Amino acid sequence: MLLKKGISVIVPTYNRRDLLDRTLLSLSLQLFNPYDYEVIVIDDGSTDDTKDIVLSYKDRMLISYMYQEDKGFRVAQARNLGILNARYSVCLFLDSGVIAHPSLLARHWRAYLGKSEQVLIGFAYGYCDYEELALSLLKDFNNRSEIENIFCSFRNNKSLRDRRSVVLDNEVMAFESISIPWIIFWTCHVSCTTKSLLKVKGFDENFQSWGGEDIELGLRLHAAGVHFDLARDCEVIHWPHVRTAIPPEHSNQYAAYIYKKHPANSTFMLMQGRVPWIDIVKEENTRQGATLVGGL
Repeated sequence: MLLKKGISVIVPTYNRRDLLDRTLLSLSLQLFNPYDYEVIVIDDGSTDDTKDIVLSYKDRMLISYMYQEDKGFRVAQARNLGILNARYSVCLFLDSGVIAHPSLLARHWRAYLGKSEQVLIGFAYGYCDYEELALSLLKDFNNRSEIENIFCSFRNNKSLRDRRSVVLDNEVMAFESISIPWIIFWTCHVSCTTKSLLKVKGFDENFQSWGGEDIELGLRLHAAGVHFDLARDCEVIHWPHVRTAIPPEHSNQYAAYIYKKHPANSTFMLMQGRVPWIDIVKEENTRQGATLVGGL
């Protein structure tokens, strides 16, 4: 399939109609040519009026709705469905409840100009341990000016920075020095050239519980030679919401699966559980002789 130049935004969802509505509204207000992007919503078996919410945006942007039967947590399969139906050269993954800055798509696209295969890891305000504070700064919005005011409030509050950004800055560590950048390939906000995703055959659909499917894909993209970069100027806000509790045995099971599939020191440490990702990065950088900014 010949891909058009532009961005396919892929949003999986399950019974989160209000969060999805905010995400779609922010995507409909982008400062980007409306003919250069599409939004693909993949419904993992919702029983609410998710479909009606999606269809209500038909006259505001190019958007499509896809449904798969509820057979448990199948977000990997949902995202793959989005990838296979993407019309554009870049896929941007966002979660339901992620609010896009009006310049988000334009900034992602600018970073891909002249690049053949690339991953862009984006941060998210409010993706931290201060969700009550984040909620106090959020309000409903209807236009770009109101969204921009919300983003200004978040930029001015250091407590609401993405935890990955905080750790990297505290460690005085340059992203470019990380030898295993896939470890922070989190699909809350990340993009990749579509042909790269197709080349590695997308997400591993053996993941059928929350967690692990994103970094495992990142690992394969990195092994395939795809360039990783950090998109610090691409801004989104993670709208706080109740999360489904994750049984520890599920996390352990998938960490073990990743190690079995990709045996290495880094994935072995991941399998141990409770090892902070930054410690795995430092261990791997030491093993590979990577240079850290500031001599760390």
